[in-house]
Amino acid sequence: MIAHVVLCTLKRDLSRTDRERFLRAIRTALAAIPTIRRSSVGRRLEPGEPYSRTGEVEYDHVAVIEFDDEAGLRGYLEHPTHAELASLFWTCCTRTLVADYRLLDAATTPTDAFAI
Repeated sequence: MIAHVVLCTLKRDLSRTDRERFLRAIRTALAAIPTIRRSSVGRRLEPGEPYSRTGEVEYDHVAVIEFDDEAGLRGYLEHPTHAELASLFWTCCTRTLVADYRLLDAATTPTDAFAI
């Protein structure tokens, strides 16, 4: 399994129209791209625990998009619907971090998970 992890903070002065257009592009891409196996989006929690305050740049939103394999990820990145979303992403966000990870089932391979 491959996880495409996107962390971002939307521009504070982003207009309602641009915000709605960005959210519509996310929904469209998630529905239209067939190689996506599962997706989750969310907003940052502030539970007050010491680990949540790292002093590093923080991001308000996350999207985790999963694919069966690297070919699925490439299919997503090369899809025309993703191109539209990516264009809006870079104009609507002030901070971003995007990374891809190969995931293993921790219950069945716990000692190998960090040795990939």
